[in-house]
Amino acid sequence: MMLGFSPYEGYDIWSNRVTIDGKTRIFANFHHIQYVPEEKSIRDLVFIPQKPPKKYQKKTEKFLSHSMIAGREGNLKRTDISNITRHKIEREIKAIQKILKYNSLLLEKAVITLKPELIPKLRGWSDESMKKAIERLEDQEFSWIKDIEKLVPTAGGYEYERIENNEVKNIIQKIISKRKN
Repeated sequence: MMLGFSPYEGYDIWSNRVTIDGKTRIFANFHHIQYVPEEKSIRDLVFIPQKPPKKYQKKTEKFLSHSMIAGREGNLKRTDISNITRHKIEREIKAIQKILKYNSLLLEKAVITLKPELIPKLRGWSDESMKKAIERLEDQEFSWIKDIEKLVPTAGGYEYERIENNEVKNIIQKIISKRKN
């Protein structure tokens, strides 16, 4: 989950969880980095925030949301837009993809190699988000990730589907194993 942040601009998905009817929720979902993914692999997925309903919004900070990307992609499927608009949207999507891919790979490398000095190289992140990311990176026990299996949907994205606790443990073990190598 990219240390709990949106890889695009470092929006802290994890700290913006809310309790609704006694159940903790995060407003985020998986999205393919590529508009038309050649292969629908896990490596092409990023965790992007969704805009929560107004009454659950904690801050007014701006962030790239899942629906903003999907909206642009949806407009490209329309037949009633001009070529100028189509090219503008294509450029916007490519710019978003480039940042998502760059930041995702850099975050992955920082997590695997335990090199917090990589974090300041992230594009578009605030100093506060980078500081929090470094703190989470230094938490080798992953204590910040507590109860993640209750909150993160599967890549299928359905609200009722959640990642399994043993899957979380396997992911953490893979990270620890890669760190040793």
